[in-house]
Amino acid sequence: MKKEMILFMFSMLFLVSGVLGATCTYMGEEIPCDEMPTWVWVMPILIFGFLFVFGILGAIFWIWMLIDAAKYCDEDNKLVWIIVIALTQFIGALIYFFVVRMKRRKLEKVN
Repeated sequence: MKKEMILFMFSMLFLVSGVLGATCTYMGEEIPCDEMPTWVWVMPILIFGFLFVFGILGAIFWIWMLIDAAKYCDEDNKLVWIIVIALTQFIGALIYFFVVRMKRRKLEKVN
């Protein structure tokens, strides 16, 4: 246990010392990494965060439309819509939402 802790501490010290003295290339010029413009490292984080949130919301919407199709679709088209939504994922869920669910909502408002 003691050997592993010492090895871990030396490896962390090696990593930190490498980062502190590191140089980065920006616009063809070598500069210290701590002088890099902020957007160079912030932009990928923002893009990844946006895609992550979009993916989670898309998955939630997809599951919601699958459940909606299983509960409220008429018996003739239920299996077809479940297969379409399951196989085409987000696109199928969008198609179902605009073709079937919105039509059903309009009919419910009329009645």
